[in-house]
Amino acid sequence: MPGTTISSRSSRSCSPSVTVLKKRRRGNLDEDVALKAPRRLPVTRSATRLGQGLTKEFPTTQAPPSQPAAKVVIAKPPPKPPAIKKIQSNYFLREAARLVGCDLPTTGKRHKVLQFISRVNREQNFAVFYCVSEEEYHWLSRISEALPEKPRLAYYANQQKLVVEMAGSIHETIMNVIRPGFDEVARSLQRLIPGRLIVVQSHPNLTIKAGDLTFVPDFVHAINSCTDPPYETMPVFCEIGASQTGTELIQRLRNVARAYPDAIMILMADIKEAHPYSSPTCRSAAYRILRRETSVRSHGYFLSSRTGPRSLDRPTKVVVEGHVWCDLSAVDFQVWIRGTTPIDIDTDDSQLTARGTLFPRKSMDNVTAMMERGLSMMRDRYVDLALVTEPNANLDALRAKQITLPFDWDDIIFNFTYSTQTMAYNRYVDWYNAVARGLRSQILLNDGPAMHTRSRTSGRLGRGGGLPRRGRRT
Repeated sequence: MPGTTISSRSSRSCSPSVTVLKKRRRGNLDEDVALKAPRRLPVTRSATRLGQGLTKEFPTTQAPPSQPAAKVVIAKPPPKPPAIKKIQSNYFLREAARLVGCDLPTTGKRHKVLQFISRVNREQNFAVFYCVSEEEYHWLSRISEALPEKPRLAYYANQQKLVVEMAGSIHETIMNVIRPGFDEVARSLQRLIPGRLIVVQSHPNLTIKAGDLTFVPDFVHAINSCTDPPYETMPVFCEIGASQTGTELIQRLRNVARAYPDAIMILMADIKEAHPYSSPTCRSAAYRILRRETSVRSHGYFLSSRTGPRSLDRPTKVVVEGHVWCDLSAVDFQVWIRGTTPIDIDTDDSQLTARGTLFPRKSMDNVTAMMERGLSMMRDRYVDLALVTEPNANLDALRAKQITLPFDWDDIIFNFTYSTQTMAYNRYVDWYNAVARGLRSQILLNDGPAMHTRSRTSGRLGRGGGLPRRGRRT
């Protein structure tokens, strides 16, 4: 427009006033006439569509403004506060806390350990926790003793390391045969001792301290003289590994051998599965079929649905609806006995240690011979402690007693046939309770006693929203 200039002035209120100065001739003089033009806000376009959180401006006039155009800033909404993860303790944990007179923690290391202990749909029965103080370990031990299913705790004070193992039915299979065998030997030897000169005990849940390690072995055979004070010795230790690593198991036995130099025999068993257990994935046939069922299958119905080879006297793979619930691959043994010096767990001397395989192919002759030597040495320890009580006791019959292996290895294999099926069914029930009822497979959220009547803490679950994703391992 000839003779016209446009200037814009922006204000802090984002409403700039626009004045049009028009030249008008009056006589020989040009007079500026100010005409107010309609206000026009700057056109802005938000750039948040690009995810930048800024604004982009476009000028409103052709001439550059004398001052920067006003900006329309779109503020980001304030960030939401982090959600507080509320975890309801299960019924048994609350009862245990009530019995020992303490409150359950909601944060910290104790809380993490209890999370693992109370987890349902468990894919891992073994966990290691670091930076656990001795006070925290003793607190957890008190809670554990009050639980129906007692976790096995091993605590290394110098490293502040806590090892937690949730023993299942497969773990007890070996001890259910070996422990009665040792008890039978003890009774036969005690009958040859005149009077009450010694006290013999077999401990399945005795807490011992081995250096900086405090733990509960699977089996401890202890002998006491009937004197004041009594003289005690622990000649036999047995430890079963069903989930922890071989390195962890060997380190534990090293501590025992150093802390108890008078130990006569140490027995170790290592149970292995072909593959680490994992629950059915959401796209598998087992997931689609089993989660639609309105109630959990009975023990008999579940196992009658098995596919693949079956046996009545040997463990076989348990496959139901195409999913492997348990697959035992090997059961290995190693035994150490004392020579002229304390037991050395790292020795390769064939006179002091022997290895054998019970499953899948039985090869236990060397272990049997070594264990019978150890049992004969245990008999001699009976003689020594009886003489402490009564130096003039006649123990000739006890010294002449010949000891053979007091149990049959085939009994252990036979028991594995059914303990593996029980473990498979327990895993199925835990998975069904966690997944088919719409609850994440992380923490058991139940407010009442378990429906499944066994020591495991799987039971009536609370209702959750939606189907879960597969739980993470810890």
